[in-house]
Amino acid sequence: TATYKNLVLKDVVEPDGVKAGKTYDAGTANCESTALALVVEYLLDMGLDADEIETTLETYIETDKFADLVDTVCCIIEDCDNITNYCCLVECDIPEFTCETTSLNINIPTPACDVTCTTISKPITVKFVGKDDVVINDFSDTRLDWTIPSGISFTEISGEVCLTGAVGTYNIKVTYVDPLPDLCGSISKTIPVTFTNCSCPPPTSLNINIPTPACDATCTTISKPITVKFVGKDDVVINNFSDSRLDWTIPSGISFDKSNGKVCLTGAVGTYNITATYTDDCGIISKTIPVAFSECECGPCGEDGENDCFTVKSWTSYDSGNDKTTFWFKICDKSGSGCSGLSHWVYGTSTQAEFCIDIDANIGYDGSTGYYGIKWENNLPGAGECKIFTVVLEGCRVGGTYKAILKYGTTIAVFNVCGPTCD
Repeated sequence: TATYKNLVLKDVVEPDGVKAGKTYDAGTANCESTALALVVEYLLDMGLDADEIETTLETYIETDKFADLVDTVCCIIEDCDNITNYCCLVECDIPEFTCETTSLNINIPTPACDVTCTTISKPITVKFVGKDDVVINDFSDTRLDWTIPSGISFTEISGEVCLTGAVGTYNIKVTYVDPLPDLCGSISKTIPVTFTNCSCPPPTSLNINIPTPACDATCTTISKPITVKFVGKDDVVINNFSDSRLDWTIPSGISFDKSNGKVCLTGAVGTYNITATYTDDCGIISKTIPVAFSECECGPCGEDGENDCFTVKSWTSYDSGNDKTTFWFKICDKSGSGCSGLSHWVYGTSTQAEFCIDIDANIGYDGSTGYYGIKWENNLPGAGECKIFTVVLEGCRVGGTYKAILKYGTTIAVFNVCGPTCD
């Protein structure tokens, strides 16, 4: 994609091309040569060599897109002393070149064991931004370039890939280069193709799971079983982390106990990569699994509740400097029809065992509501009023849920509100 925001004056491309050793000198007057040099730079960035660029230019300079580019360059040169002056660009009719390759979709079926050939599936599809998909059904299409490793052969006419060497995995690389007139770039994809021997197939995947530990947790345990998959052979299922076919690479900062699969933090919090390698007589396969240990953040909590008579809002704030958490409660009397005034309210839980607040406050069992907690009887909101109440606790305590129990008349209303963690 050509961009014109950072244009610079380019050397002129001489009529006989862009061969090595040539000297090019444009000046500012020759709009066409400056535009042509911009195109040359773009083609060089795409990886084209001198001969390919020369062939491309012969066609491109006859297109409307090149004419639009020349007009834009002339406009900028005419209006600006310095072609990099972006203010001048807004006065010029800059053409939009927004197409770009985004993906190359190709499928090569895995051959069954002892099968020595497979055929690439049709079609090959290239996707873009700013342009419709390109669908290719011809493997010899000039827009495609194939890189085939030794040990296998590839027939472009049929798309057949055949084994010529030892069984194993071979990586086929295909590159698509978008041609004129769009020049939307190039994209590559590498596809592994595995040929296997039925009597001794190599492993194709190693499935292992290490659960991410909760924040502030210093250990996690690798899940059982570990499963190794093959082509043409039953899975190998491993439940012993000390199995001789497994080799573990454990970085410093964590420990690994093979007897139980426990992984524990011994260094700083962070992400550590554990590599497990499975080896048997027919092959080897490895997998690296990141394990992230983290500290808990004292995040906010927000709980809202409402009925016909009252609204209850709660939230938290954490002062890291003093290591204190404040729980905030805003209670509003809506003065709804048939509502009595608030006689008192309790912040707490249904049993004393669940209550984990230790502060100098009126804490106990409220027989009128059946809840245990902190009781407020004074400075309550009147009709149409709102009042705020707070509880301050040591440390980062966000994460639990308590109850706000409001008693008015003969009615008891219970709302979920922010509560502390108790560990």
